[in-house]
Amino acid sequence: MKLLTLKLMVAMAFIASSSSALAQWTLLDDFEGSALGDVNGQNGWTATNNSSTGHPIAVYNVDIDPTDASNQVLYVAPSTTSGNNAYIPLGSGIADGTTGTAFFRMSLSRNDAPVGNGTLGGDFVFGSSDLAAPFTWSSYEGYMVMANGNIRIRNGGGFDDVSTYNADEWYNYWLVLDNATDTTSLYSSQGLDPAVLLGTGAFRNGTTDPLVTLNLRIGELLNNTSGRLDSIYFDPSGANLSNPIPEPGTIALAIGACLLAVGTRRRSS
Repeated sequence: MKLLTLKLMVAMAFIASSSSALAQWTLLDDFEGSALGDVNGQNGWTATNNSSTGHPIAVYNVDIDPTDASNQVLYVAPSTTSGNNAYIPLGSGIADGTTGTAFFRMSLSRNDAPVGNGTLGGDFVFGSSDLAAPFTWSSYEGYMVMANGNIRIRNGGGFDDVSTYNADEWYNYWLVLDNATDTTSLYSSQGLDPAVLLGTGAFRNGTTDPLVTLNLRIGELLNNTSGRLDSIYFDPSGANLSNPIPEPGTIALAIGACLLAVGTRRRSS
């Protein structure tokens, strides 16, 4: 009897804590309702255009995930060059003196070592800005980078390499943005694994203004490298390390544990 009660309490506590954490997230975009093609003007996005061989192209496109035909993503074409960015308003923003969390998934198709002054495997950058219309590298505050097989966090005037990634694999990222201390804590995982702290770094500039946008930018995507961004969520209430897109089986497992415990109790009574 006591063991069954304990099982019920643990399962219900798990469901309650998971539901509470998930309730804090607001979906900014998962691109599922967007039209394929240029993301500019869709769901709050502003994106620059570039020219390739004399023809204007959409730098940031909503497209089918090449690794999952049932999923739509923000796809950065391999023909893009430095100086392009796409940004979306950060919901209610993160006021000075407060902390918020941005969650997203990213994937890059190559992780080659740099050659010469180039970055052969790409330079895929996403993070926060205190500008409503960020337009250059100095517009960033707290952000992270996938480049040359390394995951990097901005730390003041430079970068810290904090982990590595594999090409064409999706990674979950949490940017915990502390706008009181002007620091970013970067967490990551894959699939349903829990968030792991990779490192903490200072904002690029430091600010007393609210963080109001998330900005996606590239340095170089060479040799047919392509980048994908998906599942962007925001929680302005503090540090939230729950996964806002858990597999349905995770909650179902907890509910199943409750039902099993109840069934066992009935059979034994």
